[in-house]
Amino acid sequence: MKKLGYPSAQGLYLPEYEHEACGIGMVANINGKKSHDIVEHAITILCNLEHRGGQSADISTGDGAWCGC
Repeated sequence: MKKLGYPSAQGLYLPEYEHEACGIGMVANINGKKSHDIVEHAITILCNLEHRGGQSADISTGDGAWCGC
C-alpha cells in the first residue's frame, strides 16, 4: 500500500516504514564557509521543532539546546 505524500518503493527505501519520529534539523554550508546566517537558520530550526529526542524535561541531562521562542 502506497502512503500518500511518500515516494514509491525504490532501492532500499520502503514507504511502509515511514513513521513519526523525534525532530532533528541540520544547517551547514557545503563549502565550509562560516557565517552568522548559519547560526540564525539553526535557531529557526530549533524554535520550530516542538520535540527533540535530546531535550530533557529536567534540563540537566538534555542536549543543552534551548530556544526562548
